[in-house]
Amino acid sequence: MRSLGAAVASGSCAHRGDAESVNRALEDTLYLNRAHSEGHLRQTADLLGFALMVNSLTLARHRAREAVRAAA
Repeated sequence: MRSLGAAVASGSCAHRGDAESVNRALEDTLYLNRAHSEGHLRQTADLLGFALMVNSLTLARHRAREAVRAAA
């Protein structure tokens, strides 16, 4: 088993920062650090909804940026 430092150096943890960033953003939406719903199925639905919202915003921003570049 490799150490965490070796794993990071080799690039196998390249997406860890992205995952931690998404987790932090989700935690920031919680009221008093509590889940929005009860039960694992409902919490999974909340997480999927949050992920879809983040991806949709990212896609909209990307398309807007590309439209500005195309117009320039």
